[in-house]
Amino acid sequence: MKLCIKNIATIKSGITLRSKLETSPDSNVAMIQLRNLSSDYESINYDALDRVKPSFVPEKYYLNGNEILFVAKGSRNRAFVVDKSSMLNLAASATFFILEPDLDILIPEFLAWSLNQPTAQSYFDSIRTGTSTQNINKKALADMELDIPAIEKQKHIVHVAQLFRNELRLREKLMEKRTAYITAILNQYSHE
Repeated sequence: MKLCIKNIATIKSGITLRSKLETSPDSNVAMIQLRNLSSDYESINYDALDRVKPSFVPEKYYLNGNEILFVAKGSRNRAFVVDKSSMLNLAASATFFILEPDLDILIPEFLAWSLNQPTAQSYFDSIRTGTSTQNINKKALADMELDIPAIEKQKHIVHVAQLFRNELRLREKLMEKRTAYITAILNQYSHE
């Protein structure tokens, strides 16, 4: 069935930083920022998060682990699920929209997968506004329609997508090793 995002998830903005981020290495509060994303914008480098003074981030901005972070600013509008396996209290900067899905209707991984599909990405390309810094409007995201299958089907789709991503990573590693091997053989051969 087709449903608008506003009917299946709550959308909030990340915390707006009004001053320079005050770091505190021993803090149990960490801030997710755009620079903490992997180069493909599909995961967070949790080891590189800035730990901030707890007073810097009100508790209402803490993430619980079922949220999807959506990159709302810039031209790469990707989505990913927050991993809350660490003991840190996590908060996201205003670069992100935080989507909290209705868990009776969909699983977070499926929503992230759906937002990263070519059809959704084309939609984002068409609604992006701004000249120097492009962004996605919260209302436009909320009004976006998605096909939402039954939860069991969502789990299956997410599982197959994860297997495919793993296969692509393995192929990339294999190609790197093959390139190094062929280069070494050719270099050795050229010196004989």
